[in-house]
Amino acid sequence: MTVQIISNPVSGGFSPQRFLALETAFRKRSHALAYGHSAPGTAIALADDLSLVCVVGGDGTLRHVVSALRQAKANVPVCAYPAGTVNLLAREAEYPIDPDAFVERVSCADRRRRGFAGRVGEQLFLVCASAGPDSYAVAGVSSRLKRWIGRAAYGAAFLSVLWHWPRPRMTLDVDGRRIACEAFYVAKGRFFAGPWSFARGASINDETLHLVALTRARRRDYARFMWALLRGKPVDRLPGIVAQPFGTLSASSDANVPVQADGDTVTALPTKICIHDGVIFYA
Repeated sequence: MTVQIISNPVSGGFSPQRFLALETAFRKRSHALAYGHSAPGTAIALADDLSLVCVVGGDGTLRHVVSALRQAKANVPVCAYPAGTVNLLAREAEYPIDPDAFVERVSCADRRRRGFAGRVGEQLFLVCASAGPDSYAVAGVSSRLKRWIGRAAYGAAFLSVLWHWPRPRMTLDVDGRRIACEAFYVAKGRFFAGPWSFARGASINDETLHLVALTRARRRDYARFMWALLRGKPVDRLPGIVAQPFGTLSASSDANVPVQADGDTVTALPTKICIHDGVIFYA
């Protein structure tokens, strides 16, 4: 196969030693290699005649690469070697961290699986999106601190949110149903922020999105939501929670609320969220 390895050297979990081991594992199987880089604000150059694109980075890097593939109308299988600050899609797809095991897995054509993405405005997302305390924290993350301390940078940004604690009023129109809330989460994949899930029925491989909305998001409401999440309890049974699968959602607010997708700020309200057209093939 001809494999293009697209990496993000400034991602939180990037390791030059692991990158070299991955490259060696591909070469041991006699795959021809091409290279590329993904960084904020830069275009991704795709090689010709590709058999597979291997992303070495986190969910944000993978999102950028899949977007580039879609724009190029390239139906090339993609895989994610977990090397980012958070690797939710790699966790759900169960990609191994061992380079040899990873290459053995993605070299097998029989393991190809269809996947689908969500769309926030004009941007696609692969795992999750949200507006509320989490999106304010993502908007405040220092990229320099993120390179130094990885996912802990999100915690540092959240401390500022915790002090000011914005509670914007938002209105959701979800498949014809109107919901007033102060925070909401949309799951395309199973995991959120690590090994936790607020929508256990979500999957990167189906065409359904899942909503969890907090009608009130006071500090104690949010703490109760997160405590249930961390303990693996169903969050949809909590008071003040509205949860449902959906096809199309429109969100608006009188405030300038940022919206995050896969760990990056992608837009602000108002916006529309739905399933992105087309199929992604995961190796």
